[in-house]
Amino acid sequence: MLTMISLSFGSCGLNSQLQTTEFLIDVPFDDTSNAVIVEASVNGQGPYQFILDSGAPTLFTQSLIEELGLANEGAASINDVNRLQQSTSLVRADSLVIGNLVLNDVDAASLNNQELACLANGGILGANVLKHGAWEFDFIHKRIRGSNIVSRIIDSQQNLEWLPFTTKFGKNSPWINVVINEKSFSFLVDTGSTRELAMNSATEREIFGALDSTSVHGEGYSSIGLAGRTLEASKRVRIPSLQLGSTSYSQATAQVKTENTNRLGTLFFQGQRLIIDWDKKQLAIKGLAKSTPEPLNEYGLTLLGDAEGVFVSYVWAGSEASELGLKPGDRVLEINGNPVSAASPCYAAPQLNEIAGTLILTLLTNGLEHQVSLDRQIVLGLD
Repeated sequence: MLTMISLSFGSCGLNSQLQTTEFLIDVPFDDTSNAVIVEASVNGQGPYQFILDSGAPTLFTQSLIEELGLANEGAASINDVNRLQQSTSLVRADSLVIGNLVLNDVDAASLNNQELACLANGGILGANVLKHGAWEFDFIHKRIRGSNIVSRIIDSQQNLEWLPFTTKFGKNSPWINVVINEKSFSFLVDTGSTRELAMNSATEREIFGALDSTSVHGEGYSSIGLAGRTLEASKRVRIPSLQLGSTSYSQATAQVKTENTNRLGTLFFQGQRLIIDWDKKQLAIKGLAKSTPEPLNEYGLTLLGDAEGVFVSYVWAGSEASELGLKPGDRVLEINGNPVSAASPCYAAPQLNEIAGTLILTLLTNGLEHQVSLDRQIVLGLD
């Protein structure tokens, strides 16, 4: 299971001004952590790394704010993805440049979270930056294309199905209708979420009713929010069929929590090209939906890293990891005989999907060192 990062804070009414009346950019992005990370300069300095996030406002890291000497423009209170409220300060940059796109008077909230700052040392470029044009998130070639004229970023509009989206709460983030079991639901299109789908418990109940869903329960640490992580319980559920316009997706996986926001994340669009046209409030998806879904064959746990080292972040019920008594927060000393050390100040998330065969962990639990061996098993089958 990949590290889950979700950065939906709402757009907070922040603004920016377009300096260039016409722009066309085509830049690569890094998705090592499954987040969309691009480079941009601020006030003529940089480049800095930013997460490009359609579901968030723009946030600057505290280190960038201090380095550029940005003045405090006021205060705000933001509810993060974990429904935690966080007080933050507001700042304004004179200029921000991505490729040949130049923005002036860019409002941003302060991001004081070391874990997020380690992913992108500049912070997050959100919907108040993206709203100025059309953007193509090319998850096939790992490139971002943007222009104020949508026809300049796509090779052909032939056979392209445009789907209308709405914005909510006075913000700029796109919400689209998704049809599941012949019922329509509103989902946030969130390029800052590395999940496939997320939904709240009420949506799950409406989808499945009294029917049993193919699911697995787990407990562990939440997605990264502005205020950090919290301990939570959730489950992963198979969605047999989902429809966007005339395109059907089968066997998608959704994370379900009581207070979740319904959202489509970057894993949903893998192997496709997502085009969001903020001017006309429409989006399109090019490429084939994943046609050969597979059962989730995992070790039954997720690992994360922090300034102290590596720890167990999630454990799924019924897995070998759960039966052996592993708990969220257990410290990992070795992975397959290789010592893991602190990654201060930035965390490192071990990629278990790159490991084949038996996983041997040396752990520290309640001050006692012990070793476990785990084999891959199906933790979530197909519906």
